[in-house]
Order: sequence, then C-alpha cells, then structure tokens
Amino acid sequence: MLISDDIEMIASAVCLCERKNIKPFSVKFIRRIFRINRGKIYRAKRAIKVGRKVGKNGRPCLLNKAEEDFIVERLKILSLIGWAPTLDETVEIANEIITSWLQIDFKVQRQLITSNMWVHAFAKRNKLRITVSSPLEYQRIIVTEDLINRFLQTLKELYEEKNYVSDLIFNMDETSLQLNKNNKYSVITSETKNKAYRTQVPNGKHLSAVVTISAKGNCLKTLLILPQKTLPINVFEENNLTNYGFATSQKGFINKYIFYQWVRYIFIPEVEAIRIFNKYPKDKWALLVLDGHGSRADLRAIHLLQQHFIDCVVIPGHFSHILQPLDVGVFKYFKQELKKQQRHKKNFYLVLDHCLNLATSTMRIVEAFNRAGVYPLNLNKNLNNKPIFPAEIKEFAFSNSNKGSRLRISGQILTSENFIEKLTNKEKKNQS
Repeated sequence: MLISDDIEMIASAVCLCERKNIKPFSVKFIRRIFRINRGKIYRAKRAIKVGRKVGKNGRPCLLNKAEEDFIVERLKILSLIGWAPTLDETVEIANEIITSWLQIDFKVQRQLITSNMWVHAFAKRNKLRITVSSPLEYQRIIVTEDLINRFLQTLKELYEEKNYVSDLIFNMDETSLQLNKNNKYSVITSETKNKAYRTQVPNGKHLSAVVTISAKGNCLKTLLILPQKTLPINVFEENNLTNYGFATSQKGFINKYIFYQWVRYIFIPEVEAIRIFNKYPKDKWALLVLDGHGSRADLRAIHLLQQHFIDCVVIPGHFSHILQPLDVGVFKYFKQELKKQQRHKKNFYLVLDHCLNLATSTMRIVEAFNRAGVYPLNLNKNLNNKPIFPAEIKEFAFSNSNKGSRLRISGQILTSENFIEKLTNKEKKNQS
C-alpha cells in the first residue's frame, strides 16, 4: 500500500509530465501501473499546485510545519496571559490559516476543521498536553514572581530578627461552607403548570469556619460563624462540640468585631498555652500569617497581638492561592471530603468535625506550609506549576486593592509601628 509520501512523489511526476506535455505519463497510465484511485492523484495534484504537503488519501495537508509552529507559539502566548485556549478556540485559530490558503485555488474543495479530533492529533505531533483547566479569578493575573519574592524577603527579615520556631508560626483563614442538601424534590403538581415550586425553609446550614494551623502541624481551636442573630445553645449540647468556638453574624461571614473576639478569646489563649507547654518565655515572638480581608484592619485586635508578642503579616492581595498554607493544602481536601460525607450522614456538625480532622492531619499541615514556602522559608520557591504571569500583564488586570477611605493592608506587617500609626490616624479622621 502506498503512503502519502509515495502519492506526493507520483503526483509531482504527473504534474511535471503535464507541464512538459509528456502524454504517455498521464493519470490514466499511473492509475494502471500503481493501482491508485484516480481521485487521490487529482487531489494530490491540487495540493502541489497550492504548495501544500500531501496528506492521507492524497488530500492537501491542512497545515504545514511552519503554520503549526505559528499556532503553537500563539497557544503559548495565550496560556502565558492566563487564557489557555479551549479545543474549539484552537480549531478557530487553525481555520483562520486554512481559509487564507484555500482562497489561492478555488478548485481545492476542502472543508475546514469541524472536529476536535484534529486537535488531539495536533497536540500529539507538537508535544502539547490536553487537560482540564482550573478556574482563576481575573484579578489573580496580577501575581508576578517579583511580588512573591518581595513578600518572602519580608518574611526572611522577620525570621532573622525574631527567630520564630515552628510551634509559633500560624496561618489563619476562614472558608465558607454551604451545607444544605439537595433542595430539589420529585413533586406532584397540576399538569397545566410548567414549573413546580417548593419554598425553601432557611435551616442555618450555611456557615464559615475560621481555621488556624501551625507550622508544627497542629490545628488550633476552630471558630464557626453562624448566619443567625442569636447563638443556639443546643448546638453545643447536641453535638458535643467543646473544641469549637461559636459566633454569629447577619450573613455568616467574619467581620472586624468577630476577628477581634477571635484574637482575644481563642488565638491568644492558644498561643499562651503553647508557650507554657514548651517552656518558652512569655516574650517569645510568634507569627500570624493572614490574607488581606478587610476584617483584619481592627486596631483593638492589632494592639492585642502586639502586646502578646505576636507579629501579624498580611499576604499580598490575590496571592493566597500560592502563599497561604490553608489554601494550598488544606481547604480543597476539606471541602472534597465534606461533599462526600454529606451524602451519607445527616448531622452536618459531626460530618464537619470528622472532615476537618482528616484535612488537618499533621502531615498534611506540614506539607501545606512547605508548599507555600512559608516554613521552612523558601526564597527559591518552585513556581513552575503556579499561575504566574509576566509583569506586563498587570496593567490589564482589575485591581481589587483597597481604595478611598479604606487603608490598604495587602502585604503589610499589621503589628509594625508604622502601620499602627497609619491605622490610628485613619480612624481618627473617620471619627471627625
């Protein structure tokens, strides 16, 4: 059986003979000698006339090597700016090029690429990988390697000055949990109605969990924030949740008041207990790493942290998916387990406790700090698999930094004298 290279060679010979008017060496003659379908030869001739390589069945190759290289470069650029093209978008890019050369010879009747199967073959030829994309908030494209290194350098200076130990390096963050079960049911209704509605009764199963972990691999007392005006006392008694703290807010999310209460009644007592247990002096410095949520800018909480020898550092805005241990290695697994367990168990507080214990195992926490580069401090953090984009892309991104009357806390050391002075002046200005 002849391969495409053989057909191309024969078709080239036919074209040469026709130009030199050598009639015996015609398509008919070739067909008899080599037993090739006449259509293949005609298609191969047309491919040669428009300068295309001959593919299978004698058809013109849709793209040559230079054109495929051009597409590969374009795909790399799109991936670089955080817009990895889908299979359909790749087909559109290829079809633009194919359309341009199809117009050279209208006799070449060839449909454009309509199937994604071509993309799989294209990826294999050019050593590309087809995978499922991960969603990325548009603001996160402002993350650059330079900004990450600056934050890690700030941590390095603090580490050298305060000589933190792993027991006293903490990361706190809250995660929102939607624990309602499926609210769609099979119902009976009048056949004249197109839709049937069933009123959803609020059941208080949406909450926020404020989780704190240490670089040593420990998980501190967790605070659960319920979306209620008053705290249901029976929650403690029915579920035996003595190792949890509870708070309420209108929407079930953390605010400045709850952050202050967490610092005063949960975090500082836990830090003091660790110092006593390990026989550290009372003035042994601790470090708390947080994201840039507005609730952190509470002057009372910051003064308390400073008085108890606790430094508080805020991760730069939109960097938490790279630099925050809880986001890097705990919360994703926690929510996956929670989703699995909810299918089989009714008491969601017990399910939450079980899944949180699994997600905050010592090994998982230590690995999370290591991957985030926070402890041990890694100034040469491997960012190959992280969504890091060139600095030039920043100007195209929406910035979600604090504006107007709000004080910018992103990337700041909240317990530094400089920041406390700024925050104090800001609050005085707001009160006047």
